[in-house]
Amino acid sequence: MVERRPLITTVIPTYRRPRLLVRALRSVLRQTVQDFQLIVYDNASGDETGAVVAELAASDARVRYYRHERNLGPDANFNFAMSRVETEYFSMLSDDDLLMPYFYEQALAGFAAYPSAVLIASPLLMVDEEGHVLRLGGGDWPPGFYPPPSAMLRMAEHEHFTWTGMLFRRQVLEVGPIDAETGMASDLDWLLRLTASRPIAMAQRPGAVLSIHAASASSTPQPSHYWPSWSRIIANAGRDEGVPEGARLAARRGLDRRLARALLVTGILACGRAEYQQANGAAAVLEARYHRRISAIVLRLLAMTCKMLPPLRRLLTAAINWWRWRGPGAHRLEQEALDRYPGLLEVPGVITHKAA
Repeated sequence: MVERRPLITTVIPTYRRPRLLVRALRSVLRQTVQDFQLIVYDNASGDETGAVVAELAASDARVRYYRHERNLGPDANFNFAMSRVETEYFSMLSDDDLLMPYFYEQALAGFAAYPSAVLIASPLLMVDEEGHVLRLGGGDWPPGFYPPPSAMLRMAEHEHFTWTGMLFRRQVLEVGPIDAETGMASDLDWLLRLTASRPIAMAQRPGAVLSIHAASASSTPQPSHYWPSWSRIIANAGRDEGVPEGARLAARRGLDRRLARALLVTGILACGRAEYQQANGAAAVLEARYHRRISAIVLRLLAMTCKMLPPLRRLLTAAINWWRWRGPGAHRLEQEALDRYPGLLEVPGVITHKAA
């Protein structure tokens, strides 16, 4: 008798975050749609990660575990995990993020409404360690259908989706692996390649939670996250000859404008963290690549002033964070939506098993 294959594979790449990983796993197990398998790909953590997964697997046969013998790096781990997907649908969940209980139900309804879409994306609740909603990621994307290359062009210049909030059809794997040379924005590069020639759809309700904490890249973006890796993303956007030349040119121009904005903002944030080399590096790129001498001068002066007057750093950081997250209480409706699921954000406090 042939064993029936699940409808969805949930992939969770992980590295040394066992407590947060348990929270992520539990968010999948409490889905309203239960037809899935959940596979953890451990990037050779060498801690109790295997033990905490085994504890859950003992009570739920859908939970599986794979451990690499050595750390492959995040992109190689993602590529390895994707290459092993065999189900009709799959999702990629970061080990420090989690899914809303209706995530798969909403995404499958999206595929039913838009049969040609290769992925359904959901807005994300960006939440701090205290459980406060800081921002609604993707909230400026109207729900509905995006034929190619409309999503590519929008992502090129505006905020792009995060994989945590997406359910994919398996056919997206035809796009090929993640390009490791695109650095911290490798997900953007892959999504641009995907949406250049394939339709997607956007759901309405927030489908996942993106954790903003001290160890997350989203909390402390740096100029080095953008340069020079984004130059490769911009080059990649112009290589698909199956996409009209005008669309490729528009995507490259949009990415270039987005890169300039990102360098300025992250340079200011670097001043607030006393990372003056990062700030001066951003100023150098703004001047050399974009001929934005005024922006470069402002960054250098800001770095010099913060260095001489340390109290200014605190004011600068507070002002920038208010601008990034739009201040406390700005997302009351999203906070109320999250609060409907008590315990969702709870992180296990004690690990009872030892690593093997």
